[in-house]
Amino acid sequence: MLVHGMMDDNVPPYNTMLVVEALQKANKDFDLVVFPNARHGFGEYSSYMMRGAGTIL
Repeated sequence: MLVHGMMDDNVPPYNTMLVVEALQKANKDFDLVVFPNARHGFGEYSSYMMRGAGTIL
């Protein structure tokens, strides 16, 4: 699962899109979650991510 906040000023969203492109070219399955108004660490979405992580494991 790839998760990225589009306002991240620590890791540019472009970096995640490069990984997405590579996964697509390799014909790999993946999930992508994009938070349009989130910075690095997801801010208000942090509790959502922690809750979601339990269902993935």
